[in-house]
Amino acid sequence: MRLDVPMTVHDAAMYRFSQWWRRAIRSGMGYAQAWNKTRSQREGRLYVRELARAIAWAGVLPSIAIILAVASTPWLLLMWPALVLLQYLRLVRRDGAFSGFLSIAGKYAELVGILRYMLRSQQQSQQTPVTYK
Repeated sequence: MRLDVPMTVHDAAMYRFSQWWRRAIRSGMGYAQAWNKTRSQREGRLYVRELARAIAWAGVLPSIAIILAVASTPWLLLMWPALVLLQYLRLVRRDGAFSGFLSIAGKYAELVGILRYMLRSQQQSQQTPVTYK
């Protein structure tokens, strides 16, 4: 059963890229924290895909490109932006240009959040939950 009236309004109140970037960093921290709390469960581990995407696109792919460029030829460094461009074009087709850009950029911010969580968890034994706003 549904009512024909709005029941909630979600207002992220973000007007600048820097606000969105900080939120994406907090998302990465939240993904890492939730995964860490549920990682010992056989089923029901949270945010495995989100973590894998951020680590692969923003961490592994650039690292491989840099290593191959140093080991072989600097031209292999172009592998990284070429793959990112192909991914961006795929996302543009599906979601539009701006959304595609945010999706790609978000992986880098999420990786920053994941790394921050890992560093902080090494420094402290107990962490407080990640909050938004």
